[in-house]
Parts: sequence; C-alpha cells; structure tokens
Amino acid sequence: MRTSWIFLLICAAIAASLSVVYIHFNHYADTVMLACIIIFCFMAKNHENIKHIAALLLIMTAIEYGLVSYVVSLNSMGLPPFQGNLLMFGSHFLVDLTILMIMKYRVRLSLRYVRRTAPDNWRSIYMTHADPILYGITAGSHF
Repeated sequence: MRTSWIFLLICAAIAASLSVVYIHFNHYADTVMLACIIIFCFMAKNHENIKHIAALLLIMTAIEYGLVSYVVSLNSMGLPPFQGNLLMFGSHFLVDLTILMIMKYRVRLSLRYVRRTAPDNWRSIYMTHADPILYGITAGSHF
C-alpha cells in the first residue's frame, strides 16, 4: 500500500471521528470550533477579515444561546407553549437577520472599525471572492 493511500485512510478516519463528535455535541462543537478559529486568527497578524467574521459569528452564537436558554427557562416556569414558540422563533429570526445584515455590509463595517482603531492597517480589509458566497450561504442557511 502506498503512502498516499495510508494518508487518505488516516484522513478519512479523522474526519469520521470528528463527524461523530460533531453529531453528539452539535451546539458545543460549533462554539469550540469558532473559538479555535478566533485563537488561531489572532496568532496570525495579517488576517483581519477572518478575525472579524469569526468574532461576529462567535458573539452572535453566544447571544443566540443566551436568548434560547432564557426562553427555555421561561417555558419551565409555566409560559404557554405558543408564547414560548413565538419567543424562540422570534429570537432566532432577529439574530439571523442581524447576522445577515452585518455579513452583507461586513467590509464597510470592518473598514470603519479598522480606521478608528488602527488607521495604518486599513488596507488589510478588502472584499474577497468568498464574501458574496458567504453572504449567500448565510442567507440560504437561515431563511
């Protein structure tokens, strides 16, 4: 067996094990992965675009988790099911709409932020080929 086939089998085994972990710990795996991406991005000095995207997604995930936990605690205190469902759907909708709008204007908002905090580094913010695709994926997965 060649080395490339062994490497392929090792990669497939790692991918399968990570998939199992992801399925069992779905929400927590997203948060851990986003936190790891942010840590690695802050180690790399020149990746301002991914820093802003990862920080935005981590913050919005934390807000969404907090809102859902609050609605679940209200449901356990005797809130009628239709009101709990309305609050759950409404909180998800507002968070997703906020993410969508921020992702749509991410380059403009990132430029404003960088010009205020580090004016010499404003050239590190630019629209990549992935930005419209990322906006489309965000819109498609949330609505």
